[in-house]
Amino acid sequence: MSYSRRTVLFFMTIIFTIIHNQYSHATHLTGGEITYSCLGGNEYEINLVIFRDCGPTNTNYTGFDVSGVITIYDMNNNFYDQFEHGVAIEEIIVNEFEFDCLVIPDELCTVKGTYNTVINLPNNENGYKIVYQRCCRNAQVINLQNPEDMGSSLVAYFPPSSYAECNNSPQFDSDPPLAICLGADLEINQSASDIDSDSLVYSFTAPYHGSSDFDPMETYAPPYAQVPWISGYSN
Repeated sequence: MSYSRRTVLFFMTIIFTIIHNQYSHATHLTGGEITYSCLGGNEYEINLVIFRDCGPTNTNYTGFDVSGVITIYDMNNNFYDQFEHGVAIEEIIVNEFEFDCLVIPDELCTVKGTYNTVINLPNNENGYKIVYQRCCRNAQVINLQNPEDMGSSLVAYFPPSSYAECNNSPQFDSDPPLAICLGADLEINQSASDIDSDSLVYSFTAPYHGSSDFDPMETYAPPYAQVPWISGYSN
């Protein structure tokens, strides 16, 4: 099903962001994802996951937002609705992967914050885009132009009712690695599961830029530009 494929493409984008930014000692935002589960009666549980740096490289000591918003757009990028989410449930990420070339330094710390909310989305023939936007990364990120002014837009695609009237998004089976070795062969299991038994396709792609340092919680409609790489880096 094409919309499930697009959802998994989004997830792989976030993993790509995490790998590059954490290796580059990013501060505050280091990645994230949006998933949803159908509860019936047009109600959906939305889970927003944000990964942030909790080590000494988080020089601003930025924590998770006490509140924030998830914005819904239709597939023509028209605003539909906006929902507030509450306080994040926090969890320190324990590295599940081992690489012969790497010993994880003690100061490397990543926290996973999960925001949860239930929303009502009536069936339609086009589907929706579920969006969360936030800034920022920091100057220690070495592969992006102006990283301290570079935000993130997380997008999950919701299929039209003609595809599925009660669809569930795929879910990754494990968290991504905290760090990897530059220039070394990499083999990690980042498989996902889909309770609807949809076909899943994986791909690497560039992450989306989002809110700016001028307005760190700004929200605006798609389409979203990809992050600008410095010379020598790309997706």
